[in-house]
Amino acid sequence: MTFVEGQILTAIQLNAAVSAIITNANNFAATAIYAGNTSGATFLSVLGSASSPDTSHNATAIFQKITTGQTSGSLQNPTVYISSAKTGTGVGYRITPLLVEATDAIGGNGSFIEGARFHGTLGAGSSSGQANGLVTLAQSVSGAPFNFMIGIESVIENSTADAPAIFNPNNFAVDYLATNAQAGTSKVIDAYYMCNPFNAKPARIGFFNPPGASVSDAAVRSYGTTVYGIDLSKATISYAALAIPNFCAIMARNAANTADMNIAYVDTSNRLILGNGTAGTQISAPVANGTVATVLGSLGPVGSHTTVQEWIPVVGTGGVTRYIPSF
Repeated sequence: MTFVEGQILTAIQLNAAVSAIITNANNFAATAIYAGNTSGATFLSVLGSASSPDTSHNATAIFQKITTGQTSGSLQNPTVYISSAKTGTGVGYRITPLLVEATDAIGGNGSFIEGARFHGTLGAGSSSGQANGLVTLAQSVSGAPFNFMIGIESVIENSTADAPAIFNPNNFAVDYLATNAQAGTSKVIDAYYMCNPFNAKPARIGFFNPPGASVSDAAVRSYGTTVYGIDLSKATISYAALAIPNFCAIMARNAANTADMNIAYVDTSNRLILGNGTAGTQISAPVANGTVATVLGSLGPVGSHTTVQEWIPVVGTGGVTRYIPSF
């Protein structure tokens, strides 16, 4: 038997007799992402239509479970269980237990759509609890070999225009956006992204930008006002705090904030080059010589000249220029 709109069934009838629950089926409008049809659906419920949209806050379907939350071991305690099992191995074969889509064909400033929203909420009477908005799992059971395992994949399809060279906070497209104090009442949180300190096994890399066309401009960039740009002071590092490629400069912004200046790099002959793109190099002030006259003799190593050939200028105490003899 099929339940139709306006018909009331008892719980016994629902358990024993209903093969399909269908309401307002004629108002259903599939989108391009859904390749199937409604003929095999055992549950179909539609609120509103294209000509007469629903304006209430009512849900099309409601499932609620009130429970102590008691479970045995790591077993789950679901309100709704949805499962798919793939049995084919062809190229492009896939299964999607839950396909959710929100569409908007009219837009409007200040309006938005959400493909899905998940809340984990600790109530006012809660104490020492834990709230997770979303937990996902990709796993290889019993050592099954795999090509890829991805816990969460986020995809942006931008058909409008490439992102500008300078970030615009009023118009942007990003794969992940971390938000704190959405309602303006939240306290400061620890971090927007953190590797789990209780992992049983480590990952090779904390954040990875692989080779290829992944990023076109900067692997990491900050426009924010912070105390530290990068802080590794409390880390335990066994080899190098920072590693850069050969013949790749460390840059600093000039005083006018109009250009980047080359301050240090190692050239292709493995020589350290300092201040090659700056107005000069200032090192710590030289030791004062007092009133004692200094006579320079043949102090250089084998192969050097016996007299001073040139002087290397440095800026000393009070901005006074001093000179280092070069033989």
